[in-house]
Amino acid sequence: MLGDLAAVVLTAGAVGLDHRLAAGAAAVLAVVMGQRLAGAQPVPRPVVLGLRQMAIGFGVVVVTTIGVLLSPS
Repeated sequence: MLGDLAAVVLTAGAVGLDHRLAAGAAAVLAVVMGQRLAGAQPVPRPVVLGLRQMAIGFGVVVVTTIGVLLSPS
């Protein structure tokens, strides 16, 4: 819970410094909410969990990159 709160606060701070990061902040918020909703399920095997986390991380990077490239300077 504390890690989720820290992620949201830090992304809000990043958007405050550079508005072009708003898409990435929205992606982080979506990930936090999704993981909270999925938290009631049993934890998958470590390899599956690791692959999911890696895919989610890459997804956040892609969304942030696209948001930065498409936003006006």
